[in-house]
Amino acid sequence: MHIKAIGVVHSPFKEKFGTPRQACLVPKASGYIEFSSHIDPYKCLQGLEAFSHVWILFWFHNNTNLVYRPLVNPPRLAARQRVGVLASRSPLRPNPIGLSLVKIEKVAPPRLYLAGLDVVEGTPVLDIKPYIAAYDSVADSKNGWLEQVAAQKMPVEFSQEAAVKLAAHPNQLLRQIISDILGGDIRNRNDKRAQREGKQLGFYYDDLNIIFTVNNGVVQVRDLLPQINIACS
Repeated sequence: MHIKAIGVVHSPFKEKFGTPRQACLVPKASGYIEFSSHIDPYKCLQGLEAFSHVWILFWFHNNTNLVYRPLVNPPRLAARQRVGVLASRSPLRPNPIGLSLVKIEKVAPPRLYLAGLDVVEGTPVLDIKPYIAAYDSVADSKNGWLEQVAAQKMPVEFSQEAAVKLAAHPNQLLRQIISDILGGDIRNRNDKRAQREGKQLGFYYDDLNIIFTVNNGVVQVRDLLPQINIACS
């Protein structure tokens, strides 16, 4: 098989930590795909503006695993409860191919502007396909182990310092974006240090380092700092 990327994602998410685990969990998180000239995007994208959503097939280029795990522990399942990797959407797959359903904001070749992103900066795009409700939505579908898991959101509060900086930030959607990200509890359940009450953590979004803690099940955004140079992981 010969696969060549058709474009690359430009995303506000710079590393895995803090990136939504599924598309559209943070509906205001926006970015775009820059398509390569070799596919002639001015022609390839014709007609796409008539659709509202698109499937993205992409490559998990930052995966560091050399071999995949046949059993995985999805974030929403109890610790140590495992399912087969093909019964999950884990990025650690036999072939590190991702699939996301995102909203089209604007078609402007060679770019496609999107909302609801869940992929990191620099992600290679393998293909896109328009979402067609008549084919892609199944009314009597089953959701497997997800039907046993309650979707819970953690409350998110902002310190006075963080609130002042948010009010002055040009992106007036940023408060909602941060709340959507942190409400899903982005901490690694297997990292006891990250799970420690009051432990100061941070994740990168666009040009900011969002500093937060978790106390008694409530996320507290402490500060918004300028982003430093980091290596994606």
